[in-house]
Amino acid sequence: MKNNFKRVISLARLLEAKHADGLLILKLSGLTSYTDYLIICSGSSSRQIESLVDEVKNVFEERPTYISGSAESGWWILDFIDIVVHVFLPELQYRYVLESIWGDAPKIVF
Repeated sequence: MKNNFKRVISLARLLEAKHADGLLILKLSGLTSYTDYLIICSGSSSRQIESLVDEVKNVFEERPTYISGSAESGWWILDFIDIVVHVFLPELQYRYVLESIWGDAPKIVF
């Protein structure tokens, strides 16, 4: 069995090292059936969010099972089944406020 907590922290540290802003980890296990953890972050420009996504795709020890998004849309989703990563432009992160949907979810401090 994969150690999801260790993996989510590793992913978050990878994003943090590339200067992701507004980095937040929510523990969703027991609150939803589709994933255990949600990572939300933003980059300051389309180029930076592309860089954050490329870093996850090229450096993290496993490949996402699903990737959706583009620099033009300002929103990327990387799905590892038990961990879902959302990378936004700041204005979209503030517009959609995904963390408010999961207000009961514990926030993970790393």
